[in-house]
Amino acid sequence: MPVVLPVTRTRRGYPTHVELEGVLPVVSYVPCELIRSVVAARLERRVGAVDIAQQAKIDIILRRILQL
Repeated sequence: MPVVLPVTRTRRGYPTHVELEGVLPVVSYVPCELIRSVVAARLERRVGAVDIAQQAKIDIILRRILQL
């Protein structure tokens, strides 16, 4: 079962939110504290991809949240 993070357009300013600029048509944010697992059949298509720097920020926050 894949583990995913949602993407929102709402900027809340929380330290656990990573800004995604240039990934989607509008500036979006990944709220890393909202970890979800979904059925693989729900993953229909890819809408964007984060760059290495954004992925590194997400990884750091997830490691802190999950205490890894």
